Amino acid sequence: MKLRIWPVCLLAAAASPRGLAQLDQGLIAWYQFNGNGNDSSGNANNATAHGSPTYVPGPVGEATCLDGGSAYFECPINLNAEPSISIAFWFKALSFSRHQRYQLVSNDNGHYGRVINFSGTDGTAGAPGPGDLYPFFCAGEVGQFSKPLSLNTWYHVAAVWTPTRTMLYTNGVLAISGPGGTACTSDKPSLFVGYPTSGAGETDYTHGCFGDLRIYSRALSTQEIAALAKPLPTATTKTVATLKDQMIRERDLTERLADVTSEVGRDAHRAAELLLVMKRNETRRMAGAIDPANETQDDAGPRSELGTIQTKYAPGGALADRSRDFSERVNNLVHNGVQEKGQQWAQEAANESRAKARHDRSNTSGTQPTPKGRSVVLSALCYGGYFALLIFAAIKSLGGEVGLDRDGHKMLTGGQSYALHWKTGTVIRPEKDREVHTHVRASASGGASGSASSVSVTTTTITNLEFFIRNKSGEEYPIQVSSANHVGLAESALREGHILSAVWAIQDGRNSGSYVLLRNHSTGQTVYDEGALHDMMHLKRPWSVLSCILAAPTCLGFIVLYSGASIVKSRRATKVKEQIAERLIPQLDREATSFGTREREIASA
Repeated sequence: MKLRIWPVCLLAAAASPRGLAQLDQGLIAWYQFNGNGNDSSGNANNATAHGSPTYVPGPVGEATCLDGGSAYFECPINLNAEPSISIAFWFKALSFSRHQRYQLVSNDNGHYGRVINFSGTDGTAGAPGPGDLYPFFCAGEVGQFSKPLSLNTWYHVAAVWTPTRTMLYTNGVLAISGPGGTACTSDKPSLFVGYPTSGAGETDYTHGCFGDLRIYSRALSTQEIAALAKPLPTATTKTVATLKDQMIRERDLTERLADVTSEVGRDAHRAAELLLVMKRNETRRMAGAIDPANETQDDAGPRSELGTIQTKYAPGGALADRSRDFSERVNNLVHNGVQEKGQQWAQEAANESRAKARHDRSNTSGTQPTPKGRSVVLSALCYGGYFALLIFAAIKSLGGEVGLDRDGHKMLTGGQSYALHWKTGTVIRPEKDREVHTHVRASASGGASGSASSVSVTTTTITNLEFFIRNKSGEEYPIQVSSANHVGLAESALREGHILSAVWAIQDGRNSGSYVLLRNHSTGQTVYDEGALHDMMHLKRPWSVLSCILAAPTCLGFIVLYSGASIVKSRRATKVKEQIAERLIPQLDREATSFGTREREIASA
């Protein structure tokens, strides 16, 4: 997809560097979408909602989501008399078609006005393929920038038009700018949000969400746009909390209705639908979409049917006992989620009823469990014992003593023990050098357009530290450490005359070991070889071997399942592609032919 701004006639200029002005200066309209399209600027430019837009938490306060079929907003704003304007809003695309163009905010009349466009096709040579989200300017093709916009992600979009320049910002950063144009007059007296004001058939409604939409009669500065596109930690936290609360509500509601019969489940599901219908009608009345004089007739059907259901379970039925709790939770659930939950509850209740009937018949007739039932129980016990043994072996392999003995001469690492040795004395003749290893790798590739080669160069630096320790008897012991084998030790800061202790560990039954630390008594610094210590930590061998043997069949099963799933997915994808080529591609070709004919007619006119 691409985000386009169509400025052809009235294009923008860079905002003047006069600093951050008041964000209410020159504000024509401000739509916060708090359950309606009311204007919060104080200018009474209230937007009219068409179709059935929904309202959800947004990055700044509330937001509205359009269904891509018939929902949009019409704002009573005429921009013809304004030489400079700015439009800023939050936008999240929910879906798109690669063959359609979506006008997010527009007063375009087919001869171009001020438009912010969102497209699923590139239409320019060298641009990314169709289906990508790439914002750019069109109508005059001012330019394009190549940062893609992802689906289901909030972006702050701001467009600025002046007679000399046009600029488009995403997330507070200038994405593209271009020259202005001569002013023209649109015969659209209103500004539309999510509605295609021009194009073939005017059917490309936006499927996405809008929040904090602001329209100004002046050019916003870069600082002002950055302030509007500030980071969103609060909104993210609020969204996560809202989803968590909804999951808790659904779980609680399922538990409370787990014992109802299938009939009660169906009635509860229907009651939820009726409550949502009444709530949606109330929202439409508040937006002015329903005449208040018809309020009684509008809700007469849902109210009457809901009253019948409530009366059916009065005064002590299962639905009446839970009606208040049920209603409170239903009002906080998504409509489709309520329908699915109601159907699920009804199905689960019916299954439980049938299972209870079978159990009662079994007890009445005195029959014993069938051989099939015994096999299921035996299989469950075997699998349970297998996994219990696997978990027990894994826990035992992770056990064992870890630490030093009382004298500090032996180190226990779980499954093994090491003897600790050390030398303490004066550092003499310390020398440190660095080796630089350069690796050059060349590769070549060919294709339809020719061949290409690349060269990569990597550099590795190894530090070597050599010195002697002279003990109190005058004996000298050479010590060599390298960063290639002793990570950290080679970087020790040693000077002639420092008092140092070098400690190494030898595993029981072996003749050699590895340095584990250097203690500089003169500076108080202790440097550990983290890699050596990590390698010395062992699992208890018998139990770790048993864990591997027990886990092997499970791992093999996962490998077989994954391989089989990949093969099945590949075959299914091939079948879908074949049917797309057979059924969908011809339809798309016909639509493209019709669209091209329409474009040629417009061009010739």
